[in-house]
Amino acid sequence: NKLIKSNESTKHIDRNFLNNLNFKISDSALNYQHLANDKLYSSIVVKNGLNYSFINLDKKKVIIIPLSSDLDLLINNLEKNKDLFKDDYIVNLNSILLNSGFDFTLNKNTNLRVILLHENNQLNSTIFSKNFFNIKKNSKLLLIEKFTNKISSNSNIINYFQLEEGSELLHLVIQNNINESNLQFTTHATCHQNSILNQMVFNCSDTSLRNHHYANLTGEYSEANLKGIFFAGKKLSYYGDLLAELTGMGKAWIGFILMSTVTSLPELMVGISSVSIVGSADLAVGNIVGSCAFNLGILSLMDVFTPKNKPLFSQVSQSHILAASFGIILIVLVGLGLFLDDIVISPSMGLVSLSFAAIYLLSVRSIYRYQKTNPVEEVAEAILSPNITLRNVGLKYTLFAIIIIATALVLPYFAENIAKHTGLGESFVGTLFLAVSTSLPEIAVSMMAIRSGSADMAVGNLLGSNIFNVFILFFGDIFYTKGLLLKDASDANLISVFAVVVMTAVAIIGFIAPGRSKRIFMAWDTLAIFLLYVLNMILLYKLS
Repeated sequence: NKLIKSNESTKHIDRNFLNNLNFKISDSALNYQHLANDKLYSSIVVKNGLNYSFINLDKKKVIIIPLSSDLDLLINNLEKNKDLFKDDYIVNLNSILLNSGFDFTLNKNTNLRVILLHENNQLNSTIFSKNFFNIKKNSKLLLIEKFTNKISSNSNIINYFQLEEGSELLHLVIQNNINESNLQFTTHATCHQNSILNQMVFNCSDTSLRNHHYANLTGEYSEANLKGIFFAGKKLSYYGDLLAELTGMGKAWIGFILMSTVTSLPELMVGISSVSIVGSADLAVGNIVGSCAFNLGILSLMDVFTPKNKPLFSQVSQSHILAASFGIILIVLVGLGLFLDDIVISPSMGLVSLSFAAIYLLSVRSIYRYQKTNPVEEVAEAILSPNITLRNVGLKYTLFAIIIIATALVLPYFAENIAKHTGLGESFVGTLFLAVSTSLPEIAVSMMAIRSGSADMAVGNLLGSNIFNVFILFFGDIFYTKGLLLKDASDANLISVFAVVVMTAVAIIGFIAPGRSKRIFMAWDTLAIFLLYVLNMILLYKLS
């Protein structure tokens, strides 16, 4: 226990899991086969750590050997890499309990795309695997590695990469295990002269998970880029349910205030950095109105994931009409600020921007009072325990918010360069690229909410995000020192403003008179909203 507690390699792992770790694996012997199937990509499927399927791997391009079938090769690989992780408890544990792995060599002057799929369907099994990849001179490998275990188990996987001179590796990792399927994933790449490594990890899991990734640049002009995207949508939706139960405020209210505020933090930080660092009023305004339109587009697409006899708008409370109405008022004011000369309150603040703050606060108060006087009976989705407190849940939200803020700060730089190099214009790039990028939290949170049966929370999150988005323009105008923010933005943003007004009006009609069933994938109201969003993007693209 003392060793585990003091070891840096275990600080992100549930200690109870490590203290109670069991070693269990099937007595089945190693089995591997080479298969050909024209309908599949080149693939390596590892099932339960023992059964290997090598699919469409050309032996002239690739040499692949399960390590247990060649002990000399295994010993040689272990000897070459023994000094890399001397003090890493997880890697040492892997070496002691090693029961799986293979050696993969991509011959020189070869290009290949391979899918590596890890499957485990043995309850409570443990897999300790080392995989060695050797990419020979001037070769390129696209490796898509997937973890999708749906059963209680533990996997400790280590990949070693050797990139020879002039070689390239693009490593995409997708992790989507269930809560009970624990994963410790470690990679180490040695990059020789003129070699390039690009690694991107997408973690959609909500489990005991370790991601440690390293690169050693040993040759001149070698390059390594290691990135990770971790989706907190499941946790946000879960804690939103808990807050609704702990505070008694209801899911629609929690979605409107707390969820929408957290998921709109990227828009806030992008808006501020767009005007204060990049100095672009167009990116700031385009990001906001584009995010409002995109949120409504998300709202429509959520209907696809509801039962055919229960369209989205038929499941939600009519309190959303109030939020949608305030959203229309605020976005219309944005249009007025873009089109008309504003009344100047200060050198960098107009009356319209000041009204954003006043109406936002009024909307919060009005919706809160409506929720209190018209409570909605809800089914509890989250299970409360004595260890779950309001303070703990609040701390979790704060952590997610800090991560979102730090990530969002860099987006305007990419957007400005895209606008310059493509010639599409900052209004279009702000509406499309920045809006989609900053709306990723809304997508994750709303989709998880809708799948967990919290339709009110999902809809409240998106409508609340639109209201908060316009409120962000108030702060944008404060930080914009060149004049009035809305007046310096392009009139092209009016297209998105009009689209958001019409889309929100259709949503209000849907709340009042929702469809009783879906004839196709969507009800008539959500389909109309989606088509309006597509029309908005086409018009904006042509104008840009």
